[in-house]
Amino acid sequence: MGKAMTRSLFPFGPVWDEFFGTGLNVLQDKATSLRPAIDVEETDDALKITVEVPGLEKDAVDVSLEDGQLTISGEKKESTERDEANFHVRERRYGRFQRTLTLPSSVDTTKADARYENGLLVITFPKSDEVKPRRLEVK
Repeated sequence: MGKAMTRSLFPFGPVWDEFFGTGLNVLQDKATSLRPAIDVEETDDALKITVEVPGLEKDAVDVSLEDGQLTISGEKKESTERDEANFHVRERRYGRFQRTLTLPSSVDTTKADARYENGLLVITFPKSDEVKPRRLEVK
């Protein structure tokens, strides 16, 4: 595997991250042949990460959390039952993939939920109660 590099999820890169203080970065490995697309959505209550992994069974995807980092990995294997026909176009990719995201400290990783359906892996991290917006009653 090659050397991992950090890439910002936002269009203006590190400047955006520093200004808005998201604390969420994506580590990627250039040596991998697959790079599933990721959406990151934040609400007042949670951080939701959606990963496109079409053509994979649920058991072919591994999700792990360690030291504030979320790692999603798996392998898309080429079918061994193909005919001996000649391919005219071959755009589908096969192989191993791995995506690593550094999670912000505002999420509660102990209450994470991961669901897989129709080629989409959705991982939800609720925000810690300390960082959720709240209203104070005026007396």
